[in-house]
Amino acid sequence: MRAQIADVENRSKLARVELVDDPYVFTDSADGSVPWQPGVITRYFARMRERVGMSHLKFHDLRKFMETYGQEMGYSITQVAMRAGHDPSVAAKHYSGRVTETDRALANAVASLLAPSPPVLEPSRHGIA
Repeated sequence: MRAQIADVENRSKLARVELVDDPYVFTDSADGSVPWQPGVITRYFARMRERVGMSHLKFHDLRKFMETYGQEMGYSITQVAMRAGHDPSVAAKHYSGRVTETDRALANAVASLLAPSPPVLEPSRHGIA
């Protein structure tokens, strides 16, 4: 990210133009005023995907992986959704993939609350000295 920001700053200096007040990080315009179009990112990703032999992978798969993995690591759906730029209610519907360990821990925690407690025997009522 630092390299990308430095590239935007260097481009503006070389073009001898001022950056806009809040420039885009991913831009090809000298002043940082125009963001990359989504197709640019898709093309970059497609070339990289081909280079590493993962042509089956879609860009969207990375977001799903990050959200599912974040939940498996114990982060809340709200945290991982915000990181991905999603509304937490939308993310809960679509990105709660394989969260077996945390799901099992939650199920056990709830079960422990519902499990009947063993009876407590009072010594005087049951002939126990």
